[in-house]
Parts: sequence; structure tokens; C-alpha cells
Amino acid sequence: MTMSRTDAVHEAAASNKWPGLLAAFKTLRGEMLHLLGFSFAMNLLVLSVPIFMIQVFDRVLTSHSMETLTLLAVGTVSALLVMAVLDVIRGRILVRSASALEQSLSADLIGHGHFNRYSDIAKLRNFLNGPALITCLDIPWVPLFIGLIFVIHPTLGWIALCGAVTLVLLAYLSEKMTRSNMIASRHADDILGSFTHQVGRHTQNQSTTKSSLGLSDTWQSKQDEAISARTVLLDRLQTSAAIGRFLRLVLQIALIAGATVMVTTGQLTAGGMIAASVIAARALGPIERAQEAWRTIIDARAQLSRLTTIKITQDQPTNGFPISDTPRLDVEGVAYIAPGGARPVFSNVSFKIESGEMLGISGSSNAGKSTLARLLTGLERPTQGRIRFDKQDIADADTSTIAYLSQSSDLLPGTIAQNIANFADIPLDQIHQAAQLAGVNDAILDLVDGYKTQINSHHMCISAGIAQRIQLARVYCQHPRFLVLDEPYTHLDNAGVSYLLSALNDLRAPLKIPD
Repeated sequence: MTMSRTDAVHEAAASNKWPGLLAAFKTLRGEMLHLLGFSFAMNLLVLSVPIFMIQVFDRVLTSHSMETLTLLAVGTVSALLVMAVLDVIRGRILVRSASALEQSLSADLIGHGHFNRYSDIAKLRNFLNGPALITCLDIPWVPLFIGLIFVIHPTLGWIALCGAVTLVLLAYLSEKMTRSNMIASRHADDILGSFTHQVGRHTQNQSTTKSSLGLSDTWQSKQDEAISARTVLLDRLQTSAAIGRFLRLVLQIALIAGATVMVTTGQLTAGGMIAASVIAARALGPIERAQEAWRTIIDARAQLSRLTTIKITQDQPTNGFPISDTPRLDVEGVAYIAPGGARPVFSNVSFKIESGEMLGISGSSNAGKSTLARLLTGLERPTQGRIRFDKQDIADADTSTIAYLSQSSDLLPGTIAQNIANFADIPLDQIHQAAQLAGVNDAILDLVDGYKTQINSHHMCISAGIAQRIQLARVYCQHPRFLVLDEPYTHLDNAGVSYLLSALNDLRAPLKIPD
């Protein structure tokens, strides 16, 4: 049986995983087991309240013993104090577990360039810190409370059980009825947010009122769609929550009415009636809260699903071999399939670049030039094939000797000097040399604050051409042995292109790796 090239590429793509995500959730799962133990202890301690009521109604009111009442009160308050301490400890464990998960996953994401997925981690952290997870930890102990109501009296137990089943069915039906609305609302909000961001960037370069009016009308229509979808969703969720609260109150009335009949017929004591009511409220509370927190739980599940689609391979240690004076790049049968893609962006790409050589790659738009550039620098892994730099796999090579300038490279908030140094601790003379090599030193010195000029999203005092030269200076400042530039001349004028070609010729000469 033979395998086509596309099938082989797909098989290789399926083997990529994110080990850091699996490790983080294995750790979190262990902590959740401990938290379940805390929740079990807290739910047992909460039973001190109905026990106190039974004893007060059935013993203290008949014996009039203040000593018994005092002992019962002290014991109950002590149990509730221990429960409060456990609640504080549980909350602190959750906060620290969420923070540890955020640090672990964000380090992998940021380290591999997935900055746009950080919001998913932040929302997952908020879920772990929020009341929805507490509700999930309390739900497993609902059968314990219903069982205790059966112990008090089987009839009351059946009333409580039927009520719990009804609330669970209501929550299930609510989820089924609102699932499509939730997806539609999230999709509409995403479209509105993306369009708003794009319009914000577009209108900075627009001065015509007609264009602004047209964009405003389009934005308004997208906002109306998002509001409409959100309104339908929230209406259904609130209706379902109102029905759930109504059923829970009706159930408590039914429970108290049934217990009252049993008390009047001598089948149950007054203390048992009050205790059954308190225990029923405790049993049904998590179910009702879960119904109201269902949207949060669904969102957390969606965020987790998005995180599992990210492919981050574990970094391998370098082999420690020094880079030779004449390194070589070998690309052997490389193919790449984009996440969710049906076929390779390109396949069977092979070439070699000797030390000091320059290679230009041209092609139509969306042909995969930028993807190939990321593969050559180790930012992405090829689905099939191998890329070697100085006889080492590019993923194992010393990344400090590899420099890459992408099409979307932007200046970061900070000074111009920090941008050129890439926020590393680099001497000023090296920063100036890199700026001179990029032909931007004079333009920087013409600014009021020179190299200390602040760059941020609200105050951009330099042109696109100067910004691109600063980005090139950032690359030169790294003293690279292997340099990949993705359309570095887009915003350059003739002088800027001349400086670029001159710098590339200078960089072709053998460079000494700085100490």
C-alpha cells in the first residue's frame, strides 16, 4: 500500500502536539482533586446547621436546657469557622493554580509567537478564579444531601430528587435551545470587534466625510446584528434562569408542605422538617447556580478547545556545537500544511545557500513566501522535510545568530533605542552602528529626543519609511549569521533601498560573533 505525498504530509501534521498544555492540565487536574476534597469537607461541615436545628427544635425546646443550647451553638459556630477557613484556603489555591496555569501557558504562547491567543488564557484564568468553578466543585456532593433527605423521610427524599432531576433537565434543555444562539452571538461579536479594529486603522488615513459616513453605516449594521443576536441569547438565558428559580421555590414549598403534613400526623418532628428544608436548599443551590453559570462554562470549554488546536512542539536543547565560519543552509523536501488546511501550501521545496550567498524568492500573492521565511528561521516547523543550518536542524540551531524581519514587524512601545536593541541590554555604540548601517541615524538625531524618542500607539512621530529602517537596524544589531528579510523595501525610498543593498553586501562578509 502506497501513500501519496499529501497523505504523508497530513500524517506528519497530525503528530504535532503542545506538550506544555498537557503538562499544565495534568498538574491542574491533580489540584482539582485536592479541591474536591476541600469541597467535600466544607459540604459536610455545612450539615452542622441542620443538625443544630434538629437538636434545638427536638431537644432544647422541650428540655429548656441552656447548657445544651450553648454547647450546640459553640459546636456549630466552630464547624462553620473551620468551613470558612477551608473556603479561604480553597479560594487561594484556585487563585494560585490559575496564575500558575497562565504563566506556564503564556510562556509557551509568547515564546512561539502566538500573541493573539493570550486572551483565551486570560479568560480561562478568569473562569478558574470565578464562581462558576466553585459551583462545579459543589455539584458532585448534591447526591449526598438528597440522600440525607431520604434518611430524614423517604417521601421528602423523593420530592427533593424529582426537583433536582427537573432542574437538571431544564438546564440541559436550556443549553440545547441556546447553543446555536450562543454561537451566533459570539460570531457576531467577533465580526463587530474585528471590523471596528480595522475601521479604526483605516480611518486614520481617511479624510473624506463620504467615506466616514459609509463606514459608519456599515459599522452600525454590524453592531445591530451583534446586538440582535446577543438580545435573543440573553432573553432565552434569563427566561430559563427565571423558570429555574420558580421551580426551586415551588419545590421548597412542596417540601415544607409535605413535611408539615408529616409533622401533624406524627411521622416527622418539627426539627426534621426545618432540617430537610435547609438541606434541600443546599442540595438544589449548585444546580440552580450551574444553570445561571452555564454560559461561562460553555465559554471556558470553547477557549480550551481553541487552545488545544495550537501546535507547539517542545523546544529541544541545542547540541552545543559552535557555528562554523562558513555556515550553510540546506532545505530538503520541505512541505507545509497550514492548520485546518486541506492541502499543502507548497511541497518538495529543496535548495542550498552557501555562506555569503543571497537568495531572492519571488512568487504570486498567497503563494507561501512568508510561510517559507518563518520555516527558514525555525518559527514554524515544516510538516514534512528538513531544514538544516550549519548541519544542525534549524529548530536546534542557536537562534541568537538568526535574524528575521517579517512584513508585519512593528515598532513596540518604548524608545527608538530600545526598539533597535530589541529591548536587550546592548551598548549604545552598537545601537548607533546598526542605525548607521540602516541609514537612519541622521533621521533619528533630527528628532527632538533623538534615540530617546518614545514610540507608542497614540503618538507616532516618524514616517513608515523611517520605521522600516529602524526595524532593519534592529535586525543588524543582532549581528546575525543568517538573515531572512520578508519584503524589507516596501516603505523605502531610493536612498533607503541603496542603504539596504549596501548593508546586505557588508553583512555578506564573514562576521565575528560578539562576545
